[in-house]
Amino acid sequence: MNGFEILEKINENSELKDIPIIVISEDERKETCLKAIRAGAHDFITKPLDSSLIVQKVKSILEHTK
Repeated sequence: MNGFEILEKINENSELKDIPIIVISEDERKETCLKAIRAGAHDFITKPLDSSLIVQKVKSILEHTK
């Protein structure tokens, strides 16, 4: 199962669909980012990872999903 299929399954499950999802990928293409967001991801981060960016994005998403 790929990440998009997992997002689809999460969105189909009423107990999971409200969990914020951040997609992390090596694919930097705009189309991939848009596809992930349209599939239900709350954010999209490309590799290599920047830990300070991840922390800030997680904090921001959690503040907006309270």
